[in-house]
Amino acid sequence: MKKTILLLVCSLLGLSMSGQYGLSQHQIDSLTQLLAKATADTVKYDLHMYLGIGYQYVNPDRAVHELRESLKIARKIDHKDRIMGALLTLGFTYSHIGEPVKSIEMHQEVLQYMRETKGDTTMALAFISENYEAQGDLANALDYSCRSFSGYEKAIQNGVLLDERGYPAGPMRLGQIFHKMGQLDSAMHYARISYQRILEKPDVGAFFYCSICNLLGNIHSELKQPIEAIRFYRLALNKGIELNYLSSVQESQTALSKFYQKNNQPDSAIYYAAQAYEGAKKIKGFEVMQNSAGLLRSVYENLGNFEKALFYNDLAIAARDSVSGAEKVREVQNLTHREERRQQLKQQAAEAAQAAFKSKVKIYSLLAVLGGVLLLAFVLYRNNQQKQRANALLQTQKEEIETQKIQLQSSLETLKSTQAQLIQSEKLASLGELTAGIAHEIQNPLNFVNNFSELSVDLANEIKEEIDKIGIPEKGKAYMDELLTDLAQNQQKINHHGKRAAGIVSGMLQHARTSTGTKESTDLNTLADEYLRLSYHGLRAKDPNFNATMITNFDPAIGMVNVIPQDMGRVLLNLINNAFYAVAQKKNQNLAGYEPKVTVSSRRISPEMVEIRIKDNGTGIPDSVKEKIFQPFFTTKPTGQGTGLGLSLAYDIVTKGHGGTMKLESREGEGTEFIIRLPG
Repeated sequence: MKKTILLLVCSLLGLSMSGQYGLSQHQIDSLTQLLAKATADTVKYDLHMYLGIGYQYVNPDRAVHELRESLKIARKIDHKDRIMGALLTLGFTYSHIGEPVKSIEMHQEVLQYMRETKGDTTMALAFISENYEAQGDLANALDYSCRSFSGYEKAIQNGVLLDERGYPAGPMRLGQIFHKMGQLDSAMHYARISYQRILEKPDVGAFFYCSICNLLGNIHSELKQPIEAIRFYRLALNKGIELNYLSSVQESQTALSKFYQKNNQPDSAIYYAAQAYEGAKKIKGFEVMQNSAGLLRSVYENLGNFEKALFYNDLAIAARDSVSGAEKVREVQNLTHREERRQQLKQQAAEAAQAAFKSKVKIYSLLAVLGGVLLLAFVLYRNNQQKQRANALLQTQKEEIETQKIQLQSSLETLKSTQAQLIQSEKLASLGELTAGIAHEIQNPLNFVNNFSELSVDLANEIKEEIDKIGIPEKGKAYMDELLTDLAQNQQKINHHGKRAAGIVSGMLQHARTSTGTKESTDLNTLADEYLRLSYHGLRAKDPNFNATMITNFDPAIGMVNVIPQDMGRVLLNLINNAFYAVAQKKNQNLAGYEPKVTVSSRRISPEMVEIRIKDNGTGIPDSVKEKIFQPFFTTKPTGQGTGLGLSLAYDIVTKGHGGTMKLESREGEGTEFIIRLPG
């Protein structure tokens, strides 16, 4: 039954995603008649589902109503698979009409169910990725898209994929996101994979042909390869027109407009952008509306037509707001009508003013002898006032346009900065996975060293016992005993240091392991000691000249405390790394008599509360930044040495994940102490 429901959803969403207008009116009428006669809940569920898709482009509010009825029936009969089908379809519809938050909520519920039942999560992951991309959250979009792509690939290899469209769609989505992030090499790699798969399976990939051609055109354009770019744009546009895929046609028209604008062909740029905007407006394609209106604003601004530029700037802003607020949909639809009405009122006012002027001329002509001088003075004064008002209006419009330009530039710089920080965070996450892999591989040879060193000690003892049984002169026997004793001691030292290395590797693996989110009874003293030494040896590996005194003062009364060990380990490692970094920075100042020290202590302050303190005598934190220290993306380290996320994540883990508190005490130039208190 689960497979049947998902296949139904795939077919319905395939009809909607193709850019067509859903079902015909005749089909909708037939389904409505069947619904009126239906008695079985399962039949009503299916009919509401079909009607929801049928109304999607004709009447979005009615579409949502029908799909919510379908979901209500599924919940009533407690049919899990039908609930999932309704959530998938309703979530897709919310995304289409510009309500990404509701869409993500629906698909997250689907994702949770699929994880619990070990079902196919690829479709829900792909939909969530699209919603995050629509909101401009490229980091989350890339994360969910990668997980969806991985699921598709595994399913294809196992031959159990329900919807084969993921075969070309998975790499295409990755290419699109990498393109938006400015990583052209990665974008081109995945785009070529998708294009090849579409050619391999034209029946499966027909819908994606237009999108992948547009993506390849965009990449070639940015790589300054105009001939290849225009070739792919033309292929996409012609295929979209041939298949009547309206959304793909609009995507191609927008891409062509950007290309012609970039190549200083404003007439062609205006033509294709206007075509894209009008087509997208019919099906509420807000992203295309925003992009095409923005293009028109830019082209008209370059041409010096500021009235048109301002008009299309308003349209672009309205379309952008519609993605994050459904109440903006009506504003976008009516904006053009308001502009037309404004022009009509302006024309009527001009005609009325002209008629009034003619009437005044007639009156003044009868009084020409008596009022000629006054009439001339009045006309001159009136014309001067109108000129002043017109100049003031033009100046105001110019200032507004300049202000908006400055605001847009500021937003762009903020987005670029945030993107760079998120990319750095992703790189650090990848480095953590690499470290875990290396540590895992080191474990095996370490185990051999420890096991064979213990065995060698036993063998040395056995040899000594055998020597006692054999008649050997006392002098030679003493010398052999001395050699065997030295050999046993050497093996014991090898075993001791091997176990120490194994402990470090175990700590690295524990830190790199994905958190299960489950609290476990944990020895916090042992955990803190392990991460203190792991951090120190990690810094020593980077800088062999680095030395610091490590001081521990652990209270045995703490005992075992229920925490999430992986998460708490990350907190301790982050704070200890910061402490070592601070003392290393101060050491580099070559202060006379300075000795770097890092102290980790613990104590039980009450039967229900334990405390961990991490203290250093480093550079300290200025008072001006203490209030910002736990904010995301705020860092005092130089560019490239910190993401600004470590302390923010540590604070959330302690306060939100464990219900504890974290605070700091610091004096600039003297040192810093972080104090963690946890229920226990």
